Amino acid sequence: MENKTGWLDQTNKRIGDIITNLLSLELALRLLLDEWETHQSGCNDSVNLYTIQVGERVPENFLTNRDSLGELIKKVNRLAEGRQLPDRLDGKIGKLRNGLAHGRLFSPDPNGPFRIVKFSTFPKNGMLQVDFSELLTPEWLDQQTERTFNEIQKALRIGRSLGLKCFPEE
Repeated sequence: MENKTGWLDQTNKRIGDIITNLLSLELALRLLLDEWETHQSGCNDSVNLYTIQVGERVPENFLTNRDSLGELIKKVNRLAEGRQLPDRLDGKIGKLRNGLAHGRLFSPDPNGPFRIVKFSTFPKNGMLQVDFSELLTPEWLDQQTERTFNEIQKALRIGRSLGLKCFPEE
């Protein structure tokens, strides 16, 4: 069906912006934790993400492990708190990431507005809980784009405050 309003195109772009920001935030946290661990231990078993090939075996570290975004945020926040840095990351950002990654996107109208709903993983007494439910209005999408961008900026400030090379001063 033809998208006469352009709303669908804008919604797709905004969702893409949010997902890009979430992926960037996760990588920033992984780089921060990887460099901090390397700095503390003196061990440099980091992985060059630009050159690795399919089938190659790499060491497990913060760049390669399966920590969730929520787990990474907790670890960076503990590090920041232990160093008495002012910035803390929003732990609720993981729910946004999980909602977008694992939610059901639907609308009764092909041109929207869309709603995304995510259910809990494990049933209790045969029932699942709704973990995430949002109507993807332009305002909500813009708020989430700004919110995720601001979290990236916090991660960069934390990394710079720790003196990490992966986040040089601008």
